[in-house]
Amino acid sequence: MRSLRVPREYLVGKILAHDLPDPQSGELLAQANDELTPDKLDKIQASGIAEFQTLYINEVNRGPYLSNSLRADPTRTQWTPRWKSTG
Repeated sequence: MRSLRVPREYLVGKILAHDLPDPQSGELLAQANDELTPDKLDKIQASGIAEFQTLYINEVNRGPYLSNSLRADPTRTQWTPRWKSTG
């Protein structure tokens, strides 16, 4: 199976697998590893995006451990400093 249509309510709380830029403006609507909220889903739908991927997470053998760790790390790229200059 390559894709599956799901109700909007099912998507709330799911985690995005990839960044979602607006197709017209290029503005980032949501970042990879963001949790989908009703507001984010409104923006995605309004932009015309009809397909996107989410992470497969369950509580048995595919927990959210890595996703949670990445979300706790404020850096978004390997070049973002992990410390702040005090001077």
